[in-house]
Amino acid sequence: FFIGQVVRAYGWLIILGNQGMVNEALGLIGVAPMRLIYNYPAVLFGLVQYMLPFAVLMLAPALTAIPEELEAAA
Repeated sequence: FFIGQVVRAYGWLIILGNQGMVNEALGLIGVAPMRLIYNYPAVLFGLVQYMLPFAVLMLAPALTAIPEELEAAA
């Protein structure tokens, strides 16, 4: 059940870590390494990525329950 989340989090660590692929690419073009993880935007991105499927699963049935007459009136 949680394996998908663990693998996804580890993948982001590999990509955005201090010696991750993004910082290595920045180093190749002469830009100083940036702190891309363990900051507010990274945590916000991770939480949105983690919780968005659950939000969609809760909203989809509610949206399909809206009568078509109500949609036409709008």
